[in-house]
Amino acid sequence: MDLLALVRVVACLLLFFGLFGTSSGDPFSRGSVVYTHEQLLALCDTKILPNKRPEIPKELRRRRRGFRAGAKYRERRRYKPCVPSVIMGNVRSLANKMEELTALSRLQWEYQRCSMICYTETWLNELTPDSLVTLDGFHLVRANRSARETGKRKGGGIAMFVNERWCHPGHISEKQQHCTKDIELLAVSIRPYYLPREFSHVVAITAYIPPLANAAAACECIHTVVSQLQTLHPQSLILISGDFSHVSLSATLSTFPQYVGCHTRDNKTLDLLYANTKDAYSSSSLPPLGCSDHNLVHLVPAYTSMVSKQPPTKRVVREWSEESSEALRDCFETTDWEVLCRPQGEDIDSLTHCIMDYINFCVENTVPTRKVWCFSNNKPWVTPELKALLNDKKRAFRMGDKEELRRVQKELKYNIRRCKDSYRRMMEEHLQQNNAREVWRGLEKISGHNKGGGRAPESGDQGLCLTPNQVRNQLMKTKARKAAGPDGISSRLLRDCADQLYQVVLHIFNLSLSLARVPVLWKTSCVVPVLKTAHPREPNHFRPVGLTSYLMKTMERLILNYLHSLVSSSLGPLQFTYQPGIGVDDAIIYLLHRSLSHLGMLGAL
Repeated sequence: MDLLALVRVVACLLLFFGLFGTSSGDPFSRGSVVYTHEQLLALCDTKILPNKRPEIPKELRRRRRGFRAGAKYRERRRYKPCVPSVIMGNVRSLANKMEELTALSRLQWEYQRCSMICYTETWLNELTPDSLVTLDGFHLVRANRSARETGKRKGGGIAMFVNERWCHPGHISEKQQHCTKDIELLAVSIRPYYLPREFSHVVAITAYIPPLANAAAACECIHTVVSQLQTLHPQSLILISGDFSHVSLSATLSTFPQYVGCHTRDNKTLDLLYANTKDAYSSSSLPPLGCSDHNLVHLVPAYTSMVSKQPPTKRVVREWSEESSEALRDCFETTDWEVLCRPQGEDIDSLTHCIMDYINFCVENTVPTRKVWCFSNNKPWVTPELKALLNDKKRAFRMGDKEELRRVQKELKYNIRRCKDSYRRMMEEHLQQNNAREVWRGLEKISGHNKGGGRAPESGDQGLCLTPNQVRNQLMKTKARKAAGPDGISSRLLRDCADQLYQVVLHIFNLSLSLARVPVLWKTSCVVPVLKTAHPREPNHFRPVGLTSYLMKTMERLILNYLHSLVSSSLGPLQFTYQPGIGVDDAIIYLLHRSLSHLGMLGAL
């Protein structure tokens, strides 16, 4: 026993000197940890410490672990659904069930994280105050049944609760309200804190159609309201929910998918939800509220935003300016093209590769480049100046400068209105010019809808031989915003440097015609997939577009002008295809004119 006690005393002494003893002036010479008097006091019970926060060593601090520190919990706490989550159903009186609804909104996560709660048949009237049906954390919008319009005093009524965590009450406004014997409808405009960029705001429509209502009249009312709202807000997310009884909107609104797939009353699905976007929701049943005979439906967002489907890409673009174009002109003017062409002889492929590589080399060393981010959900009216203002607003908000933030916000609001107006006027101009392709493609400015025929070549009957004026004029007509082909020669380069490049291009064109061979580089194309639908799922949802060399397209236009001059005398007056400035519209107008003229003649029938 004495030996065991001695061993314990020696162990305690070694531990004490290991922690606090020093053999030299440096307390950390042995790698031990030394605590000060204040640090030791901090390890005691907090009751004996002063009011200030104790200083606890870093190695003894307790790190937060487990569920509440995970990434998933932080993501849920942000509360940023892409589309609003909805709880809907027929409650058959609401005022006497508010206690149950309040308990559900406090205890169950489906109600806590729900963006909107849409109820029909609330049985509310003008005598029921809002304080009786107020739900903490939610903003109430209601529509009572009108006894004068419907001829009924009881039943009906619509109530919509909007979660204040999802949208500020000041950004909720009522758009339309209808109450007839066939339908009760409430349309509300909502601008939440967060929404994907492809949607401007949310328009929530809640409708109740009685069982004995006229289905055609109800569908006509909904179609009229939706058409008006889509005209006013073409980029909005429209949700149509409610108790539709025996009515279906599949034929009236064919572009609005229906998302409720569970039974809402016995084995029938009477409560439906339509939206103007695909793959937006997944549905599940919830217990009815109180003694209602309708189950509630929980619509969980399943929508994937465009920026998530197509992540932003970084591209390298060239910054063309007058200075860079002038430098390229000087470079090509001082180039001895004979030195590049003579060694290649009549090898058209080697000659084409040599000339194209040299031109690309000059462009790379003359025209500066910069990296830009391309987002799939950018609006067509957004300009670089507008993006700079958005960054200034974000910078002022982070710095806490309220005066600067107010000034930038005012300037941003003015520029957004100006950019939208400019884009609208551009679309109107294209519509007036009958340029349908430009209207559909938006930003890309493609002119030349009415192309005039070219002059006949000056080669006589000795075969096709292009002239310098033809090549130069065709290069000058090049559209600057055309995409480059596999050779990398941009249309902007050909237009700006037409006076310096037309001689070497003419040499390649005439050599190709004399040898009856097309360079392999010009027959190569880059296939780019272009979306045909907004939500692609398979390869058939893409349309392949081939990008070929723009020099090859220039040569094709010159040959087409030559062929057109040969066959123009043989074309009849009813030839509407392959004619400049003439198309299918002209054929239809001609056919209608002849038919109506014949019907207008006396005795034609």
